[in-house]
Amino acid sequence: MNGRKNWLKKVLGLRKRISLRKTMIQKKIKNEENKPENSAAHNKKQVALTFDDGPHPHYTQQILETLKKHHAKATFYVLGSRVDFYPNLAKQIVREGHEIGNHSWSHKDLTTLPPEMIQEEGDQSNEAIEKATGSAPKTVRPPFGASNEEVMAAIGLPSILWTVDTMDWKTKNADDILKQVKENTRDGSSS
Repeated sequence: MNGRKNWLKKVLGLRKRISLRKTMIQKKIKNEENKPENSAAHNKKQVALTFDDGPHPHYTQQILETLKKHHAKATFYVLGSRVDFYPNLAKQIVREGHEIGNHSWSHKDLTTLPPEMIQEEGDQSNEAIEKATGSAPKTVRPPFGASNEEVMAAIGLPSILWTVDTMDWKTKNADDILKQVKENTRDGSSS
């Protein structure tokens, strides 16, 4: 009996890996031209405002209020686990005309994970976003900007990175962050 169980587990495991590989290959073919984007259109005086790691009940609200005050739109790259916890904030982001992108489920470096886990991180986040907002994300920003062909194939969405690192992970001083942004922002920048 144990021999049969082990054999069945191996066959099912192999079948799952083959199915995952097939899915990844299909996504890769679909997104063959899918190279990470780092900037907005360069021929206009504009920048793309992006915010990662939310939604957060305090900070996301502040950002939304500031964007509304200045009649500006942004893209929020959200964590599926946080959307699951704060679905109303995700709804509010979309309701106020902003875009939501996938930033993974749990903010792990996707390049260090096996393909099955990469796909799970992407799929779980996509499902949480769609459940909360009614629409699936159209882009992904991998945590830390860490990506490779395997990550891109498993996630299956265009990757949007940044050209200006605000260094807000290094300091919480607003003046330092503003200085960093002003010194490094050009037409077409994405931060």
